[in-house]
Amino acid sequence: MTRAKKKMPAVSGATFSPNKKTKPAPKPFSATSYQTRKQKGLATKKKQKSVFQQHQEES
Repeated sequence: MTRAKKKMPAVSGATFSPNKKTKPAPKPFSATSYQTRKQKGLATKKKQKSVFQQHQEES
C-alpha cells in the first residue's frame, strides 16, 4: 500500500510547497573580490595541507 501524500494546510492563505526552494541570486563576478581571495590564498586550486603536515613544516 502506497502512502498517501499529506496535504499541508494552507498557512494564512499561502500554499506550502516543500520542493520549491528559492535560490539566492548569484553574485556578479568582481575582480576585486577575486584579488583579495588570491592574496589570502583561497582562490588557488592547491590542495590544503593537513594540520599535521603544516606542523611538521613549522618545526
